[in-house]
Amino acid sequence: MPDVNTIQAIQLTYEPSDELRLSEELAGWCPVPQSLGEASVTRRVEWLAARVALKRLLGLLSLDLVLEPNSTAPYPVLRQAITHFPTAFHVSWAHTVDCVVVGVSRLPLGVDIEAADRCVLKVLDRIASEEERIRTRAIKSHDGQPVPQGLALWCGKEAMAKATGLGMKWGLKNFEFTTENGGAWLVKTHREGPRNIPTAAVGLFLRGRWLMAFAANQPEVLDGPVWN
Repeated sequence: MPDVNTIQAIQLTYEPSDELRLSEELAGWCPVPQSLGEASVTRRVEWLAARVALKRLLGLLSLDLVLEPNSTAPYPVLRQAITHFPTAFHVSWAHTVDCVVVGVSRLPLGVDIEAADRCVLKVLDRIASEEERIRTRAIKSHDGQPVPQGLALWCGKEAMAKATGLGMKWGLKNFEFTTENGGAWLVKTHREGPRNIPTAAVGLFLRGRWLMAFAANQPEVLDGPVWN
């Protein structure tokens, strides 16, 4: 990895018909739960695409790591391929119906992706306080493009839920956008999670047909992921 203070990312589009190809490419690289065979085609392809994208990203970064389930926290872990010792690398991914994005960093991170034209306006009052809605009324992506407020908050808070390891247990109001800082938004977490993120921040990025959110514990990391 060229710089420890970066987020390395990869994006992969897919279709349901790609299931066999993705399965062959994954080829025993990580454990496949038996229950996956009983899932819908959509679920199976999403599962495969996320791990194929991660496998490709690690290969491009020359990192000989493998993915293993995490029995102590609700996020995956990367271990050394030969010794299976823990590593300093963190991973997060998210997918829509046809695209997956994966991020890897030495810093705790969370990733989310949504179709840029998705309308989530109706959930604003469930995910943000009135004060937060006022603060973020004119919210923009990292490069200054306007982003629909509801979509931005939904996507950003989902990424923060993953970064902290809290997930959706306490709801998205647990994560509060407070101040814009150099293109990223500082985020207050009302309950601490398994990961300590003292300076939590979210960056929003429009990329093709998708809005992507990256959450990390240093705003300067969110100048932009390095795409592979």
